[in-house]
Amino acid sequence: MTQSLTLKKGWNSVFLKVFPENPDPVAVFKGTPVSIAAAYFRSESSTRFISDPDTSTLKKEGWSIWYAPDRPDAALADLGAIFGNRAYLVYAESDFTWNVEGVVHFGRIRWKPDSFNLVGFPVDRLAPPTFDKFFSGSRSHNLLRVYRLVDEKWTRIANPSSAVIENGVAYWVYSKGASDHQGPIGVRIPKGEAITVGTQVSSATVVLSNTSTDPVDISVERKGSGSSNLPLGLGLKGFNQTTSRLTSFAVEFPASLSFKTLEPGEKAAFVLEPRVEQMQSAVQATLLKISTQSGIVHWVPVIGTRADKAGRD
Repeated sequence: MTQSLTLKKGWNSVFLKVFPENPDPVAVFKGTPVSIAAAYFRSESSTRFISDPDTSTLKKEGWSIWYAPDRPDAALADLGAIFGNRAYLVYAESDFTWNVEGVVHFGRIRWKPDSFNLVGFPVDRLAPPTFDKFFSGSRSHNLLRVYRLVDEKWTRIANPSSAVIENGVAYWVYSKGASDHQGPIGVRIPKGEAITVGTQVSSATVVLSNTSTDPVDISVERKGSGSSNLPLGLGLKGFNQTTSRLTSFAVEFPASLSFKTLEPGEKAAFVLEPRVEQMQSAVQATLLKISTQSGIVHWVPVIGTRADKAGRD
């Protein structure tokens, strides 16, 4: 996937979703006006944020920083890799649209309790929700304290009920106590950052839940094309008239799958089954786009394996 991030001259707070193939910052920022990048790694103590993101202050607060090779302070760089599903402060020498190509991993927000968290959100680029709607089902965020970078200064968002969340932007958000809130919908996959199915694992169940205070409509779209796209089936159950029993079977996974409206607290699930016999390679993959009418978008990679094709590609 290619992620587009709009950078302004000066400091920008961004949330990088994709994992660049080469995570070396020199390669990631090649051909861009980015001269500084900084990442904050969680500490045990409560995290606070600083009003002005200058490099001297960032160093004191425990950030890891990368400097472009042509800068006189390049030797002081200690940020060795740029990974996805992370927030970064980046300094651009000019306005720029940064297009980053990389691999998608399914990610979850890991909230640090009683602390500010620098996070980005899984929202639609064109029609995102407001902060109020995104956090409506979270007790830890009842009294929203959100700050965004405006003209290189962290500024509190005064009205979360009207301010929309921007895709690809990182914000400081305070979590009162522990939280596992991921937005209006929850997405549960078997484990890890991708769904893996194939010769050894014949199916995988994805559970969707409405964690908001409003009804939600959820759709699942399959994204991918070409010979490397994973042939995928949708597991179903039906009554077999011959055996008079409930039987499991699979149909071709549709281009788009819609669910009935989920009321607050309700759940729905679907079962993925790889069409191993149709796979032409040992490893093939596809992407699922799980979205709502309220502007939430989760990307889930599905990887299929076929043991008898290993070593033949």
